[in-house]
Amino acid sequence: MDSNPAPLVSIVCTTYNHKRYIKKTLEGFLMQRTDFPLEIVIHDDASTDGTAGIIREYAAGHPDLIFPILQTENQFSKGNGIVAIKVFGAARGKYIALCEGDDYWIDRNKLQKQVGFLESNPDYAICFHRVKLSYPLNLSNLIRRRRSKSSIKETTTITDLCRNNYIYTASCVFQNRRNEPLPKWFEKVLPLDWPYFVRAARYGKIRFMRETMAVYRIHQAGIWGGVPARDKWAREIEMLQHLGEFLGRPDCQRAIDQAILERRDALAGRPHHPTVKGILEALTVIVTGRG
Repeated sequence: MDSNPAPLVSIVCTTYNHKRYIKKTLEGFLMQRTDFPLEIVIHDDASTDGTAGIIREYAAGHPDLIFPILQTENQFSKGNGIVAIKVFGAARGKYIALCEGDDYWIDRNKLQKQVGFLESNPDYAICFHRVKLSYPLNLSNLIRRRRSKSSIKETTTITDLCRNNYIYTASCVFQNRRNEPLPKWFEKVLPLDWPYFVRAARYGKIRFMRETMAVYRIHQAGIWGGVPARDKWAREIEMLQHLGEFLGRPDCQRAIDQAILERRDALAGRPHHPTVKGILEALTVIVTGRG
């Protein structure tokens, strides 16, 4: 991969047993219209359903664009921090655009719009947008498609992001700090996207675009989506504690302390923050098919 000219944007995709979805994900990448070079770095964690075979086919058809990292043994189960070490480490672009293997993009100009904004506004480090939330058929009589909230401010900062992760993975483009070593605790925590976004937000503001340019699937088969609610709160508390130590900023620590308090209240059965309540309601829809 190093012999090719560096792209401006690296599309980073992680996947596991996404055979039903991965073609749509890859087609969303390939349909992008840009005036800058791209690369697609896609990691499959030893899927057992044929996902890797589909990735190989696409990579063979686009050898200068798609760079697969195909595991023969599942690394997530070993706690090897593959996403942080292998996938992000392989991304050569100035910017990283995220999309997991069960989500997909629906606007062919998505990257041009987001990267164009970041290139013209160097005081911004992250750009994200609205998404459609897709709930699976087997949990309801209808596919439930909702849009992420439009009440988010157009410009937010790292302190806002320390309080709550309002960025859907499939919507985000951010500056790639490739030469900055990742803290060791990044290899062990979940969720990983939240601290990665906060890490990027140390270098600039966050821009929200109100256009809907991706679909984010919510289902129990996902690495994070399938985690029980109580385990989510506990894992997030652990991650937030690491994040506070990493940042060492009083303004961020106040936001992190509030986020931890909300999750401890949720663990005790006392959710009081609208975001926490909303996530609990979404989990109810996923598990019961109600909503």
